[in-house]
Amino acid sequence: MQKVVGYVVHDDQLLVFTHDDVALAIAGVQVPAGTLEAGESPAEAVVREVLEETGRRTFVVRDLGVERYDAWPAKDEVHERRFFQLELIDELTLDRWSAGEDHPSDGGAPQRWICQANPQTLPHPPLRAGSFCGLGGGCGHRADRRRQLRLLPRLSATGMIVVQAAPTPL
Repeated sequence: MQKVVGYVVHDDQLLVFTHDDVALAIAGVQVPAGTLEAGESPAEAVVREVLEETGRRTFVVRDLGVERYDAWPAKDEVHERRFFQLELIDELTLDRWSAGEDHPSDGGAPQRWICQANPQTLPHPPLRAGSFCGLGGGCGHRADRRRQLRLLPRLSATGMIVVQAAPTPL
C-alpha cells in the first residue's frame, strides 16, 4: 500500500495537528498523511492530503525519501511511505485553526482536529504520520518481515528538515 507524508515548513515552523476527540497520548502530534488514489503520483497525493487535512494549499519543495512500514498488529499490511517537504502557497494567517474530514476515505466517522504552526525546537514532540506509528521509533513489527528503515527528522541549523535513515532493530 502506498502512503505519503507531508512536512509543511513555513517560517521555521512545522504544520502539525492534534485530534479533538482522541487523547494526545494515543494519537500524538501528527503531520498530514494519507493514501495514494488511483492514477495519482505521490507528489500529487501529498499536496491533496495537506489540502484535505488542513485546508492549506502547498507545493512540494523536495522528496525526502521512502521507507517500508509494517502496520502489524493494527493491519496485516506493509506500507511504502514517501516523505515530502512542502511549502505553503498562501501566507499562514492563523496560529491555530480547526479542520477535519467529514467523509474519511476509510469510511469511518467524521474527524476534527486543531492545526497549528509548531515552532521547531529540538527535541520536538513525537510526530505521527496520519494514524501511523511515530517517526523516530517506538513501533513494534513482526520479526519475520524484512528489516525496515525509519526516518529520523530533525531541523538543521539553517532551518531545513534533515532526515536521517536508520535501521530498525529486528
